[in-house]
Amino acid sequence: MRLCRFGDNRLGLVQEDHVVDVTAVLDRLPIFRYPLPKLDPLIAELDSLRDHIEQVAHGQPGIPIAEVKLACPVANPGKIVAAPVNYSQHLKEAREDPEIHHSNQIAEIGRVGLFLKATSSVIGSSEPIIIRHEDRRTDHEIELAVVIGKKADRVPPHRALECVARLLHWARHYRPRS
Repeated sequence: MRLCRFGDNRLGLVQEDHVVDVTAVLDRLPIFRYPLPKLDPLIAELDSLRDHIEQVAHGQPGIPIAEVKLACPVANPGKIVAAPVNYSQHLKEAREDPEIHHSNQIAEIGRVGLFLKATSSVIGSSEPIIIRHEDRRTDHEIELAVVIGKKADRVPPHRALECVARLLHWARHYRPRS
């Protein structure tokens, strides 16, 4: 099952090259009062909503995915864990060109570790990346996202995929806003 957020906070089921609007499923999500939970309600309830998503989608016409403006795949991410200089070719390039790293020491991810990003930094694949400092070099890397769908702590590698939400987002090419 491949889901996406699109348009004005709509929920879609991606079927081949179409998106079927299943936003009605969101009416089954619990309503929260303050303090809000530290989770995305859709992700938390995804397993229990699968059958209903398929029922709502059944027989509905889809919208060609090329005509859909895709939003950030998760409406309320709890946290974003990122990896710096996460592939070897870029690490080599950064070490060879001081302009890239502003004369800071660049190390392998195994030594540096991970870092957190602001949840507001997540955008949909239909949204442009806004380059605020055009006078500075802007590097791009492939972005790979995994949505953790269950509470997890010290999960052994062979069980890691059991914690991943079965929510996928259709990727498109990004274009910086001119």
